[in-house]
Formats: sequence, C-alpha cells, structure tokens
Amino acid sequence: MESLSEFYSPDIQAYRDKVEMLSMMSTDDPEFWVANTQTPVVASTESTIATHHAYHAKTLRLRANALVIKHVSYHGYYEDPSGGKLCRLYS
Repeated sequence: MESLSEFYSPDIQAYRDKVEMLSMMSTDDPEFWVANTQTPVVASTESTIATHHAYHAKTLRLRANALVIKHVSYHGYYEDPSGGKLCRLYS
C-alpha cells in the first residue's frame, strides 16, 4: 500500500480477507509471545506500523484468551501478569 486510503480498496480488502489470522487461530495453536509496547497508545496512522502497534498485540491477546491459547502478551501499558520475558541466547 502506498497510503492508508488504499486500506479498503477491493484488492487490498480481498488480500486482507485471505490472510485474516484471527479467524485462523484455534484452540490447538501453540503458545506464543508478543510485545508491542510503544506508548502512548494511540490509533495507528501509518500503514508501516499497523502490525507492530499496541492494538495488534492487544487483539491477539484477547483472541487467545477467548480460545484459551497459552500466551505471554505485552502491549502499550499492559504487562502480562506471568512476568514472562523473551531472552536472547548468545553463543
């Protein structure tokens, strides 16, 4: 997309319908970790940050909760109560 004005164009809408992952999530999905912690939490106004926005992580958390999929989620000001962190291993 060149701009957000294309977001609801027929071609982009058809693509979004094809890859809409929330409907693809199921109770047998593996657990996941997500952290999109940019603040302040405001509406995404750039197409380049839509999938790395706090609302994206929040939406994943809410869907996972509904399906009872294990996850660790951090978004905006929300901190996962598990305290789980992602660690990078160095060799």
